Amino acid sequence: MARTGSRAEGGERLALACRLIERGESRFEVVARRSGLGTAASLRALMRRETGITPSEYRRRFGPEAH
Repeated sequence: MARTGSRAEGGERLALACRLIERGESRFEVVARRSGLGTAASLRALMRRETGITPSEYRRRFGPEAH
């Protein structure tokens, strides 16, 4: 199934946000801004909708301290 433009773009932004979290960016506002999602609330909503977990949980599972 093809993804719509905005949905694909959201996926790319979420992927970038995940990489930033994995690399140790500690502030979700910074992650959201750098990945083009705008606010931490937008990051939280998109991540929960697409992955089923919050950015905080993602950090616990995949961030630098998880390794």
